[in-house]
Amino acid sequence: MKFFLKRICTILFILAVVLFVSFTTYRRIKIRRIINETLTSEHWTERMKAFQEEPSTTGHIVFLGNSLTEGFDLKILGDSTIINRGISGDFSEGLLKRLDEVIALKPSKLFIDIGINDLIEHVSVKEICRNYQKIIERVQKESPSTSIYMQSLLPVHLNGSFLTSNEDVNEVVKEQNAELKALADKMKIPFIDLYSHFVVNNEMNPRLTYDGIHLVKEGYEIWKGVLTPYLADARGQIFTGSNVSKANPLYDFALKINTDSSIVFTFCTKENSTYAEYLGRIKKRNDTLFHISASMALGKFDCMRLEWVDPKTHVVNDTIYFGLDSAARKLIHVTGGKYANGRSIPYNDKASNGSTYTALDRKYLNGIPGLNYYTIITSTNDKITGKPLTFKVSFNSQPGFYSGDKAEELDLVIKGSNIYTIGRPLMQTGHFKLTQKSRTE
Repeated sequence: MKFFLKRICTILFILAVVLFVSFTTYRRIKIRRIINETLTSEHWTERMKAFQEEPSTTGHIVFLGNSLTEGFDLKILGDSTIINRGISGDFSEGLLKRLDEVIALKPSKLFIDIGINDLIEHVSVKEICRNYQKIIERVQKESPSTSIYMQSLLPVHLNGSFLTSNEDVNEVVKEQNAELKALADKMKIPFIDLYSHFVVNNEMNPRLTYDGIHLVKEGYEIWKGVLTPYLADARGQIFTGSNVSKANPLYDFALKINTDSSIVFTFCTKENSTYAEYLGRIKKRNDTLFHISASMALGKFDCMRLEWVDPKTHVVNDTIYFGLDSAARKLIHVTGGKYANGRSIPYNDKASNGSTYTALDRKYLNGIPGLNYYTIITSTNDKITGKPLTFKVSFNSQPGFYSGDKAEELDLVIKGSNIYTIGRPLMQTGHFKLTQKSRTE
């Protein structure tokens, strides 16, 4: 009898193991089949084709995700240039598969929301996190100027089935969000908590959804409110552009906003014939309006005429001298120069009455309109690009360098990856418009 019972227990154990292995294998096969069907579906294929046929644009904000993203009318965020890369029914594996197209956009900011379809189809939390990490690592490597934002999963309100209950999915959603938050912290990217704004009694607020997963208009308005600070946050970014007034010469602008809200702001004409560098701070007045207070740290202008003809004897000089006074020498360190034809100008760094000086030779004057200039080469770095500054100077002029004699107050509107001035413009340059170029170090 004992032998018979032992045999029965052994058989039952073997059957249990076989059933468990069979069920696990069936689930894996089912997951694989569903993912493959999604990634080869007509909708997925058509969306990818549409993405690839769009005009090539770079430097904009991109939203990447599934049907929740595809159904998000991103125009309500106030920036018509935001790009929607959502595909209904997509999985974290699908995002990996189509990441090349997203990276080619070189987004200024990338907002990712993916995983609820994975969880409903029983893809493991660990596998979703592995896919997420691969996505982040690739973007950081291949588009290093892109700021990545990870968004939490939303709760759901499902009718449930034999294999998938509403309570179980919502518990796994919470587990997944905790793991994603840990991953975001590890990879030093922001984690945006959407979940807490949509949950009621451990499930999706029924007022915000029409089917338990997808959102009604009010739901997207809540999502917009959560995102607004991240969309408007320009800290850690570099913006470049030009003035928009045709009444002024063309100036190139660069604005670097550091993470501590300090700023470096420069504007210059071609080849820095006029150059100004301001240091200051930026303050937020509301979601899109900002104010800059800054003072000139370095300014370069052609300020004195060099006379090739002696005003007393009227004799033409073959050589004239230019120099920097002691105040200018504290701002800029000149290492040499070049004529327009490329010939070097050695710089004499010896002091004479508090000035450095060097000679310009008249025989290297080109006499060609637009080429009557020389270039000053320095070892002083531009605070935005980090490259040594060079300055174009009219051949019969001496450059002047100034600091601290001019303060500026500017009001700016920041919308997504764009900045433009409002109110009183810069007196010298007029209004300007900038576009995000890259992330600061």
